[in-house]
Amino acid sequence: MFAAPEERAAFDRVARAARAVRYGGDCYTPCLVAAGYADLVIEAQMKPWDVLPLMPIVEAAGGVVSDWSGAPAGRTSQVVIACDRALHREVLSALNG
Repeated sequence: MFAAPEERAAFDRVARAARAVRYGGDCYTPCLVAAGYADLVIEAQMKPWDVLPLMPIVEAAGGVVSDWSGAPAGRTSQVVIACDRALHREVLSALNG
């Protein structure tokens, strides 16, 4: 999923701070964030149709969806889905070094 070396390095910075890391799950993992069972999803190599349908679900539950720079998701393949704004800011900081 994180094919580019800089993507892998950014993901690894966040993963080192996490209690548990899981791979895979497609649309299931953002729904876990929306339901409160997971705190964060970080994706790469996504298409707009992979992300845009999930955004209203996550956002209606109080979550945040953006690209790795914090801009609106859906226009780039790098996506961050977080359960709250504080965690979202922390993850963006770690991703961007």
